Amino acid sequence: MKGWSNTQLCEHKTAIAVLAALLLLAVTVAPASASPLTISSVASGNITDASATITWTTDEPATSVVNYGNTTALGSTESDSALVTDHAIGLTNLAPATLYYYEVSSTNAGGNTTVDNNGGAYYTFTTAAPPDTTPPVISGVQATDITPTSATIIWTTDEPATSVVNYGNTTALGLTASDATLVTSHSITLSGLLQGTTYYYEVQSTDEGGKTATDNNEGAYYTLTIYRLTGWGWCTDYTEIANAEFVANGILVPRADAPESSDLHLVGNVTLTLSDSTTESIALDMYGSKVRSLFYGHQEEEGKSASLQGVWLTWDGGQYLSAWGRITLPQGEVFKTAKFYLLQLRTPGVEIPDSEPDGFVADLEYLITVFAKFIDGLIDKLMVTDFADILGSVLAKMMVLLAAVRELGVPYIR
Repeated sequence: MKGWSNTQLCEHKTAIAVLAALLLLAVTVAPASASPLTISSVASGNITDASATITWTTDEPATSVVNYGNTTALGSTESDSALVTDHAIGLTNLAPATLYYYEVSSTNAGGNTTVDNNGGAYYTFTTAAPPDTTPPVISGVQATDITPTSATIIWTTDEPATSVVNYGNTTALGLTASDATLVTSHSITLSGLLQGTTYYYEVQSTDEGGKTATDNNEGAYYTLTIYRLTGWGWCTDYTEIANAEFVANGILVPRADAPESSDLHLVGNVTLTLSDSTTESIALDMYGSKVRSLFYGHQEEEGKSASLQGVWLTWDGGQYLSAWGRITLPQGEVFKTAKFYLLQLRTPGVEIPDSEPDGFVADLEYLITVFAKFIDGLIDKLMVTDFADILGSVLAKMMVLLAAVRELGVPYIR
C-alpha cells in the first residue's frame, strides 16, 4: 500500500492470513447441528407371534433406539448406532397374542437426541396368535334324518373346521360328500342310498390352520343301514288305525359264540297317516336284544320313556316287526301314560315266509310266524272296513281310562 514500507506491508498480510485461518478453524469445529432432529412416520410391521419390526425416519442421519414392553413402563431396549435417516429395528422373542407399547429415539452426530412416544400415549402393536399345531377334536358322530334314500351325518368339533364324509358300501369307501364352510356343528347329507345296504363311513374336519382330524370309529368305521318297514299302527291320540311307515338306521350286531343271538339298535321315525291324510311322527331310538325272533327294546330320553316288545322276523330279502308298547311322561312322583301304540310292520312287497315245526326253537319260530301272519292279514283286511274304526275307538277309550287311573296316583308298573 502507498506510504507503507515493505516491512509494514508484510506484517499486514500475515495478520490477514492468521485471521482467515482462525475463521476456518471456527467453522470446522462448530457443532453439526444446533437444533434437535425431527422424527416422523413411526410404524410397526412384519408382526408374527414372536417378532415385529419398528420403522421411522429422521431429517438427518442419527442412531436408532426402540424402548418397548407389555406395559407403559416399557423395560426392554433394542438399538443400532449407525447414523441413518431410514430406521428399522427388529424386536424378537416376544410373547404371542400380546399387546406391546413402544417409543423410538434417535441421536445425531452432534449429540442431540429426540424421543417420540406418541405424545405420551406410546405406540402399540399386538403380536399374532401362535400357529395352530393341533387338529380339531371330533365328537358326537351319528346318522340322523333317515329317509328311504338318504341320511344326514352330524358331528361337532372344538373349533371351526370343514366337513367331509367319506363313505361306501365296503370299508374301501370311495364316495365323498363335503362342505368347505368352517363350522363347529357339522351336517352332511348323503343321498342316493339303497335300502337294506350297509354303508361304512368316516368323518373329517380341517381347521383354518390346515390341520385335519379323521374319525373312523377307531378303524372299525361307522355304519349306516336304512330299514324301511310299512304296515299299520295305532295310538291313543286318535280313534282309528293308521297306515304306518318306519324308516330307521338299523344295526344288528351278532354276539360272540351265539350266531342265533344279537343286539338290536334302531334309530328313526314312525310316521302314522290317518284317513284324512294328517300324519304323526314318533321318534324312536330303540335298543335291546334279539334272540332268534323275540326282542325287547327300551328307550329313555329327557324324562320320557318308550318301550317296545314283540317279535322281529328276518329272512333273505325282508324283515318283519310286530311290536306293542307305550310312551309315558313323568308327572311329579308318578307317571302318566301319554300314548299307547301298536305297530305291525314288514318290508314293503315281501310276503312273510312259512316256517315248519321241528324242535323247540323251530316250533317257537313257527308259532311266532303263524301269529304274525294272522294278525298282519287280519288288520290288512280290517283297514278298509268299519270294524277297524270300532276297534280303534275301543282301544282309545281303554287307554285313556287307564291313563286317568294312573293320574290318581297308582304306581307306574312296566
